Amino acid sequence: VEVPSIAVLPFTNKGAAEDEFYSYGISADLISELASAGLIRVESLANIEKIPDYEDLKAEKLASKLFVRYIIEGTLWKKDNIFQLSVELYDTKQNKTVWTNRWQEDWEEVSKIKDNMSSEEYFQNAVLRPILKFQNDILIEVFKTYISKRKNVYYTLNQNQKLNYVTHSIQKDIKFRNQLKGMIVGLFSLEEYELYTENSSALNKRMMNLMIQRIQNQLQLLEPATSLE
Repeated sequence: VEVPSIAVLPFTNKGAAEDEFYSYGISADLISELASAGLIRVESLANIEKIPDYEDLKAEKLASKLFVRYIIEGTLWKKDNIFQLSVELYDTKQNKTVWTNRWQEDWEEVSKIKDNMSSEEYFQNAVLRPILKFQNDILIEVFKTYISKRKNVYYTLNQNQKLNYVTHSIQKDIKFRNQLKGMIVGLFSLEEYELYTENSSALNKRMMNLMIQRIQNQLQLLEPATSLE
């Protein structure tokens, strides 16, 4: 079984030369955070820096040398007490960026990025989001069926009530929630499932929150089709 693996490259400093310390330090902290979870194999900075001109290699080439699947790259720009950080997660197996984010914060709030790039965040963006996108059409149809079986009460509600209906249905109806969860977990690879079972409670919460957001953003698709005369 392939062990989920990742390499965090030293972040590129786009600010003053003296800020190189900060960009490198953020990379090192992120490696420590990911490695401490014990859920994935995280390559060390020392091994990354042993590769000649690693900065100029394509992600796929670098990943093959490090025996990892995922590559994290980032850039840091800092001016006075404000920093701007951009990070992307690249899947060399699928040959595409599976997650990207950008922060602009007061420097005193830099610790926030650790929460946003934890092992749970990694799983959410590398596994859950792509599967939810793939399953989007059937998720919408399943929810429409759910509405129909409950006497179409949903269609009598205003916009805010419909948003609450979606949230309540997924969070409170355990049978329905398990049905939806099965539609996602069933598409995990074996390695993804093993990773999921290490922290299923927290990942289930993220899964349901993502599902709620996705359906709420597409309420128009839940409306019954109108026939044209």
